[in-house]
Amino acid sequence: MKSVVIFLLAIPLLTYGQGEANFKLKGAIRNARTGEPVPNAHVRLPNHRLGVSANEEGIFSMIIDESFKNQSLVFSCIGYKNKTVKIQDILKNGVIQLQDTIITLQNVVVTAVDPEAIMRSAIRKSATNYAVNPYHLKAFYRTSFKENDSYVRLFEAAVTIADKGFEQSGGYQAVVTQYRKSHDYRQIKWRQGSNFLFNYLKKDRIRNRRFFLNKKLTKNYHYALEGITEFDGQEIYWITVKLKDSAAVSYKANVYLRSKDHAIVAIDDATIIKRPKPYGLSDSLQIAFTGGETQVKYVDIDGKLYLSYSSALSRHDAFDAAGNSKGTLDMYDEMVVYETAPVAYKVAGKVKKGGDIYLADYPYDEEFWQGFNIPVDTERSLRIKYDLNKREDLEMQFKKNSGAISKD
Repeated sequence: MKSVVIFLLAIPLLTYGQGEANFKLKGAIRNARTGEPVPNAHVRLPNHRLGVSANEEGIFSMIIDESFKNQSLVFSCIGYKNKTVKIQDILKNGVIQLQDTIITLQNVVVTAVDPEAIMRSAIRKSATNYAVNPYHLKAFYRTSFKENDSYVRLFEAAVTIADKGFEQSGGYQAVVTQYRKSHDYRQIKWRQGSNFLFNYLKKDRIRNRRFFLNKKLTKNYHYALEGITEFDGQEIYWITVKLKDSAAVSYKANVYLRSKDHAIVAIDDATIIKRPKPYGLSDSLQIAFTGGETQVKYVDIDGKLYLSYSSALSRHDAFDAAGNSKGTLDMYDEMVVYETAPVAYKVAGKVKKGGDIYLADYPYDEEFWQGFNIPVDTERSLRIKYDLNKREDLEMQFKKNSGAISKD
């Protein structure tokens, strides 16, 4: 891991000139008080529905049309005040400093705030706070497999997600614009009946009202107000949610809601299965879900909240038919949205909801990826690339799996 971290820190903060029509802007977001990185901040071009997310080191990268070079970017993150910076100033100095604002309840007295009542209010107001009409999200999507301590498969794609709107359950369609994939080095394999992309979209706790956001299940959780902070210029309640005593499952979530309208802007949660139960995927393979983590973040665009970032980690133990251990299996999915548009629901060339998306057949367009808004590498993505590069140059794997060159 040491070489991975060194590589991350060696990323240049600014580059300019990605062709005549656009340029790539890179920078680092720091805490103004401590100088530490501000992880996972959102960077957007106001009035144009364009944006990206920084990585956990506060590094961001954004390809911008040349016509926008005299405009400004807005930087926002939960726990920090917004900051607007001219693109020209970022080109001169790529370090953006944000002022932190989090206030814990040890420092302030809050009265007349019932966190469970706030959560119920958030459920009732979803039609007001989120987009109920059809819209498209253009995003970068990544899914990977890890067996024991090594990553063994990677799939990355530029996707368009069509959503019917927040009042429509399961209303998704998806188009893969471009994709690239590694070889499949998995030892733990099975016939995949459903599409990983659609399974992943269903893990958005806000959009799909999962767990405590299901009004029938709200009573099964404890709620506590932990603090008051700021996001995107709005006062934010930070509420923790815990599943009431259960012998089978441990669940905890951090929920961030606007105080003015109880709109949920972010959730991160963790699940631990205390008594994992194996289930058969084939005659020779059983897996048991042991726990996972998810993150989801939304941003306000023209008065409605839209997805900007999400991730999901699922952990499993694997066994053969006799119950002998075959090791551990982790699946990690991530999506970074870079453009949002309120348009008609249907899309052409949509991906089927059944089957393994990895098996889809698309050509690999190297030029497209060089000009695409690929998120800045995280420590995890660098580890994925490191593990796969040890087997064969990853760029060569991309080319071979598109048919551009022979696999021999």
